Amino acid sequence: MRRRFLLVHNPIAGLDGRRLVHEVTAGLQHIGADVAKFDGPPEQLPNVLQEHASSIDAVIAAGGDGTIRALAAQLEPYGLPLGVVPMGTGNVLAHEIGLPSSAVGLADLLLRGPVHVFEGARANGEPFFLMAGIGFDGQVIGHLDTPLKRRIGKAAYVSPFIKTLRAERATLDVEVDGARHQAQWVVAANGRRYGGAFTIAPQAGLERPGLVAVLIKNASQFGLLRQLLALGAGRLHRASGVEMIPCTRLTVHSAGPVASQIDGDPFVATPLEISAGGARVRLIVPEAYAAHLAKDEDHAA
Repeated sequence: MRRRFLLVHNPIAGLDGRRLVHEVTAGLQHIGADVAKFDGPPEQLPNVLQEHASSIDAVIAAGGDGTIRALAAQLEPYGLPLGVVPMGTGNVLAHEIGLPSSAVGLADLLLRGPVHVFEGARANGEPFFLMAGIGFDGQVIGHLDTPLKRRIGKAAYVSPFIKTLRAERATLDVEVDGARHQAQWVVAANGRRYGGAFTIAPQAGLERPGLVAVLIKNASQFGLLRQLLALGAGRLHRASGVEMIPCTRLTVHSAGPVASQIDGDPFVATPLEISAGGARVRLIVPEAYAAHLAKDEDHAA
């Protein structure tokens, strides 16, 4: 049983997460666990990790998918497992692995949950673990008013969503494992989920090797809206103008700069070079998810 934790808290992630973090922390301390907390500037985190690495059993990321990504990227040299208390606006990872929603369930998971090693990917050398998006979602996040998001949560996405939907879409030149394609929006999916509980790439999965390149090929506003509705219904893989290609490498170019995002955070504009692997995270997962992984491994064998 793990009893010594470093909790890295992003105090600006989500609207309702503070109470959950407090309850999880209180639950851990109630059974005698030691929880050191860090909620300072990100640039101080490397020194904090170095200071605590030899005296803790695990690190807890209390924040959204971007917080998890940034922390996982720094944890790899230490070999420490990462637990998650989800408090972002999307919490894609929480849906991907089926994290419990209650403070009691999360505290028990952090204490006793199994650890599984997952492969991430890299975009222009920067690690990510869920997805990289170029085009529509990158532009939405680029237009997002972050202070407003802190105050009103998901509602802050409405205005940038409408603005981006109405805008003209650039053509992206995409090379997927050497084959050339064109699209208006590209998502390199390392997991099945997107934007929370939505399924974007059924063939993908944190436990599966490689990426799935989701190529969305529709320049019209109406066509894109239909594809977004298909995404919301879990049928994007069946929608017209959408191609999904398992791959290990893709590059994305455009005539002018096009915005991108990785794991829900703004990233650099095109060109992008994305490759599977090169990043790992030791993640504390629910027993049910671990059993699912073991079942898949038995079938593969």
